[in-house]
Amino acid sequence: MRRASTISGFKSVPPGLPAQDLDSQMFLHDGPEKERFLADPLITHEKLPARSAKALIAAIEALKGRLLDLRLPLLVVHGGEDVTTSIEGSCALVAQATIADKRLIIYEGQRHDLAHEPDAETVIGDIVAWVEAHVPPSTAP
Repeated sequence: MRRASTISGFKSVPPGLPAQDLDSQMFLHDGPEKERFLADPLITHEKLPARSAKALIAAIEALKGRLLDLRLPLLVVHGGEDVTTSIEGSCALVAQATIADKRLIIYEGQRHDLAHEPDAETVIGDIVAWVEAHVPPSTAP
């Protein structure tokens, strides 16, 4: 009940209004990728905008109860040192999905933005290998 009122409460909030503190320093380990990330003017580094918070809440609510309907293979990746999102949430997502073909990969020592962390090549390689194993080759000429 409380979550529904949270979502409806966001309907009247101006989309650019700051809603949630973000510590973008925690998304990546120190290094050139983090410097580029922090310097990017297209990425907010202060508070999560209300529009984004509303979309995240709506997506979580839509997903709840639908894991029983999941018919496609599921791959979930999470950084072992991610303090931005809950690793328990990723574990619960995989545990609750009834599909037999599911996999959770936790990258120890990595933070939230796995595609830009030190082991990005491994992460991307794992994702590509998983997709290649689950998607039939194209028959297009």
